[in-house]
Amino acid sequence: MLAPNIIKWSKKSQPPSKPPEKEDPTEALKQQLVHKPQEAKQPVAQSVEKVPEYLGNSNIMEIHYLKNIKQACQIDRISEENKGFFDNNEEAKKAIASVG
Repeated sequence: MLAPNIIKWSKKSQPPSKPPEKEDPTEALKQQLVHKPQEAKQPVAQSVEKVPEYLGNSNIMEIHYLKNIKQACQIDRISEENKGFFDNNEEAKKAIASVG
């Protein structure tokens, strides 16, 4: 007969496994706080089209400010060959003066 404090193992039974080691919560926090360099992201090029502010009519030598269009301007009636778009008023004045 076996002593009461001796365990006999059979092939079917497994020896008791070690209890899982408890993770140190501070170690997990340290891993989160460690600065890991991220891959440099390439900037996405966005096409920005500059919108002109002035429209010159070379037929009647008028300059229209496109941010303040009025019905009396009748911009839709200006023919394409007489239209000139400009970024500022000085450019428009110079172009109109050079035409006529």
